[in-house]
Amino acid sequence: QFKKFEQQIDNTFQQDVIDRLGYYIRTELGRVYESLDLNRYRYSIPVPITKEERDLFNSNTTEIDLDTDSVIQQLSKRYLDTSFGYRDFIEAKYFPVQFIADWGGGSTKSHKNSLIKNLKKRRLIDAEDPKKIQLRGNRQYCYKMSNEFYKMITSEFEECQ
Repeated sequence: QFKKFEQQIDNTFQQDVIDRLGYYIRTELGRVYESLDLNRYRYSIPVPITKEERDLFNSNTTEIDLDTDSVIQQLSKRYLDTSFGYRDFIEAKYFPVQFIADWGGGSTKSHKNSLIKNLKKRRLIDAEDPKKIQLRGNRQYCYKMSNEFYKMITSEFEECQ
């Protein structure tokens, strides 16, 4: 319990505390802040980055990165099959958007869009909108593939021959 306040109420008490606090921040803490070396160190003091932390940072991958790698691997594996429905598109260096839905992986529309964004970020497909391409009576929305992406997919096929 608090004691009953029996003194005269000072209406300037709050302002006096604010003034004192402001003075302390400008003078005492200001000197401490000015003495910190914020340009050289992350926390103004040397903080070593351990080998384990560096390895953890380097091995960090997102679920989208893993799924994008899986799409690329599946496309490469399925390309080996001569009856693969999108083979003509791949040979013409077009990536059919429908392949992501066929690939599966629990692809919702937003997940499919994230996979496409990731392929664009990696510069494996053009950043432009997909175009409707028709090859041998099969019409699909496709992105133009980069030469690097084409080589990634067809390299296993060339090794098998």
